[in-house]
Amino acid sequence: MQKGNEIERLGSKPVLKLLLEFLIPAVIGMMTESLYNIVDRIFVGHFIGEEGLSALTLAFPVMMVLFGIAMLFGEGGAALFSLQLGRGDKKSAARTAGNVIVGGLLFSLLIVVGGHYFSAKALELLSAPGSLTTMASDYTTIICYGTPYMVIGFCCSTLIRAEGFPRFAVVMMLVSSLVNIVLDPIFIYVLDMGVEGAALATVIAQAAVVVMGFYHYSSQRGNIILKSRDFAPSPVLLCGIIAAGTPSFMMDVMLGVQNAIMNKQLIVYGGERALAAMGIIFAVETLLLMPLFALVEAIQPVVGYNYGAGRYGRVVECMKLGMLFFCGFAIVTTFFVEAFPGTLVNVFCSSQPELEATAAPGLMIFVSGFLFTGIYLIATRYFQAVGKAAMANILTALKPVFLYLPLLLVFSQLWGLAGIWWTEPVSSAICAVLCCMLLFREYLKLNQNHESKCKLLTAGTLIESN
Repeated sequence: MQKGNEIERLGSKPVLKLLLEFLIPAVIGMMTESLYNIVDRIFVGHFIGEEGLSALTLAFPVMMVLFGIAMLFGEGGAALFSLQLGRGDKKSAARTAGNVIVGGLLFSLLIVVGGHYFSAKALELLSAPGSLTTMASDYTTIICYGTPYMVIGFCCSTLIRAEGFPRFAVVMMLVSSLVNIVLDPIFIYVLDMGVEGAALATVIAQAAVVVMGFYHYSSQRGNIILKSRDFAPSPVLLCGIIAAGTPSFMMDVMLGVQNAIMNKQLIVYGGERALAAMGIIFAVETLLLMPLFALVEAIQPVVGYNYGAGRYGRVVECMKLGMLFFCGFAIVTTFFVEAFPGTLVNVFCSSQPELEATAAPGLMIFVSGFLFTGIYLIATRYFQAVGKAAMANILTALKPVFLYLPLLLVFSQLWGLAGIWWTEPVSSAICAVLCCMLLFREYLKLNQNHESKCKLLTAGTLIESN
């Protein structure tokens, strides 16, 4: 296939085939990427035990904030990149890609300088037992030093996918995850490095993504050829990237803050075992959410390109298909988890019945709101993809700040640990209702724009024929 056709098919190929073309590799890639979190917890749970799982749960909010930097530039750049490709402006798209990589590198270097200090202070605020705080700090120190690899690798994979090469993006994730799977048991068990070994394995695996991303662009096999001038920082362009990526960044930061406060409540109402149980729930939830993240990754370039090209009918069709795919997936996975919670929990903590007794009920409650969580994430990504950053920012803040945290404090006071579990599905359900209303309003506008454009084209054809 010629390079030009790689981009043009975003606006011409049947939407269902196009969405599947992006979705299937994205699902494989995202599921593979989720193994970072899952494999770490499996090996830590079996080789270190409950204390290790609790430490990773404490470190998770810091991880979310660090990943938010990657989302800021990766998702923001991909959104702007797709809109520019849709308008046929390859020169601006190349400049965007170059500035995404440079901006991500500069921000991640700031994390290397100050991230460990601030993450240590954040962990101290959780009032966890000293041994847990020390273990979590050891983990986050190595992760902070490896932030440039995480950020640049994520930026490269999102740009490559948005450019029309979803299969290569999958290969990048597969290679990275295989590296992580091989190194985890060696570092954690054979070399007896504990949670620090899990962190080091993750950083090396992320570095593999960077190497493959640079290979893609240095080999000039893509649609966009990056030149040295494209890497010159442009304040205007960087502001545009940051504005487009702020919803994704804020979502991760707010989720980090949300999880930090939740961890504090878990310590108060359930102790170390509740933290370990939440670590298992996070791992299973991550496994379930990855196909959803893959879906929004597949939708984003299709929606962004066609919205930028003024093909509003294709935008509507893509969103309908996306919602249909997700609803089917959510129903099947929710049924499976509700039917076999103990089996899933035992993957992480076999022969630990007390931990299983705490984690299994929490997992069932958490997953009960999975359908609502998906609607919320799809709506947020839609507004980001079409360049409506203000609305995306409002939705991003809605759940963690205005719904989750107030409900968490109230529910935990009323029902203790069970109240903490129920906060997630209840806040997601409320948010989903509002998102459905906003998406329906967008649907009406897109239909109206599509009909107006069709009338103009029809009128133009009649004039030419006369």
